[in-house]
Amino acid sequence: MSKIAEASVSLGSRASSETPKKALALLSVGDICHAAALSNASVILLVTKTDAGRIFARRVTTQQEVIFDRSTGQAVEPQEAAGAVWIDCLEPLPDAHRNALTGLDRRYRLARGDDRFRLTEAEQLALLFVDDHVAVHGFDDFSPRRGQ
Repeated sequence: MSKIAEASVSLGSRASSETPKKALALLSVGDICHAAALSNASVILLVTKTDAGRIFARRVTTQQEVIFDRSTGQAVEPQEAAGAVWIDCLEPLPDAHRNALTGLDRRYRLARGDDRFRLTEAEQLALLFVDDHVAVHGFDDFSPRRGQ
């Protein structure tokens, strides 16, 4: 069980939305989180590395690497994402959806040819599930839109 999932269990079902800075500090390699963008894009991320000040993650659907500030949840790299993408949900996904998304990430990362873009039924359901999941468990503490 990941540190973020353990925190969710110990702090209750709304742990990540009530304590986003603490939850960001608990993110570890292999965790899946969600980010929002000023463009209204839904960004599903797989954490690939962390250090004291940054979270390194890969977008599951595009395989783009994004680096976030660990204290604010704001993207700092690449340039086009800086200030325009922020982590907004850390609540762990149900196992079936998490497994489907990690499988999708692996396939997109390793596959060659057009067949890599065909989604399985489980992957389709997981992608559709994320919007509802974020609506219930997300937080906007780090949102550039906050106060608008």
